[in-house]
Amino acid sequence: MSISDDPAAEFVSTRPLALQPSSQENFSRIRQYLVDCFRREGIHADCEASSAEKVPTRLLKIHALSQGVYGVRIDCAADPVTYAAPSYCWGGEQVHKTTTENLPRYSLNVQWETLPKTIQDAVKVTAALDIEYLWVDSICIVQDDDDDKAREIADMPSIYNGATVTIVAATAKTAKDGFLHDRDPHTLIGNAFSLPFRCPDGRIGSVYLSKIGSLEFDEHIDTRAWTLQEAYLSTRLLRFGNKQCSLMCQCSPSKPRIVDGWKLGQEYDVRHIENIIFLSTLNVEDDVPAFKHFYKSTYGTDLEYDVDARETVHGDFIDMWRDLVEAYTTRSLSVPEDRCLAISGLADRIAPILKTDYVAGHWEKFLPADLLWRVRKPQPKPRAYQGPSWSWTSVNGSVLFSSAATNMSLEVQKVDAQLSSAKAPFGAVKQGRLRVCAQKNEGNTQHIA
Repeated sequence: MSISDDPAAEFVSTRPLALQPSSQENFSRIRQYLVDCFRREGIHADCEASSAEKVPTRLLKIHALSQGVYGVRIDCAADPVTYAAPSYCWGGEQVHKTTTENLPRYSLNVQWETLPKTIQDAVKVTAALDIEYLWVDSICIVQDDDDDKAREIADMPSIYNGATVTIVAATAKTAKDGFLHDRDPHTLIGNAFSLPFRCPDGRIGSVYLSKIGSLEFDEHIDTRAWTLQEAYLSTRLLRFGNKQCSLMCQCSPSKPRIVDGWKLGQEYDVRHIENIIFLSTLNVEDDVPAFKHFYKSTYGTDLEYDVDARETVHGDFIDMWRDLVEAYTTRSLSVPEDRCLAISGLADRIAPILKTDYVAGHWEKFLPADLLWRVRKPQPKPRAYQGPSWSWTSVNGSVLFSSAATNMSLEVQKVDAQLSSAKAPFGAVKQGRLRVCAQKNEGNTQHIA
């Protein structure tokens, strides 16, 4: 690594860890980054403005009381407002959650000391960014009202997409942990020593060597199923990780990004999956040149349309969907019955592009090829119904999609599913039926307990 004012800094991009993610200097840089993004200035020339389709039903209104203590209450904003939203791990029952009993009281005041540390830290970040409102799922959704939960979860695409920034509590395993604590360099880095570094231009600088693991993308939040769609539905991600705080625009295919220290680049795969929500805002028929541009920025190659443009784009998007499902099913759910629901926001965003019915985790137009899925490793049978047997939602554990054969003889004659809630058209189903016509081959059956 190198120090920013050292001659070697031009050639060695890794910086020392920033020990205080909640420093005023850090928040000042983040505020300026957001202003530049809104104005589409500098590296943000390709960014798009936040598109709050509608105001969330409930928001937390924040005002400072004293140093580090804030007044919080539930507010039903009628007019469009600027708000942030946290992405975090619950880690069990949330004793502070909103219920039909405490909703009237929470509309007057939510006692600061009753909020878990992660939510308190999210409030502090929101206030530091001069944002007045915060949307928190455990508080802004009435948790013992099934109709309210179904309606609000169905609105998550617009909620996260409309947020000015999503605050990712990457280091917190539970809502009690918090994420603004100082970093310990001895724990993360250990011993470091310096060496002289001869720059290509002849100047002599210094670099520092230490043994340290990968970037921050091995953290607990990346193992949880719900947080996948929260990240992809968001316009901007402000991620507080073990080794760095990073702010990245998802409103641009080039993904402008700043960090508070450590590595300036990205070690994780940012191929087509992370462009999926941005691309889904395009009108394919009118924006084929735009899609070509984004395709090249994603894959690094030109896309030549030698067939109908819409069909080509549909094929790319169904491949993206299968990649998303494969990534999603490697993650954990506290409630296995949420398997279909916790990815429903992504399905909602992709549906306008694919223009076909969504049935229990599959797209009707792309059956039967979509039926070629398998489990990576057999898991015990779910205790409760999660989906029809022909759907990947019916099993636990990660799944893989096979490449579709070009000479498939199976014909889908009818497919339908009964939704668990009409308010969640991309959510769980009560039952599903599939009728196909195909050749029959002899095979062996194996019972899996």
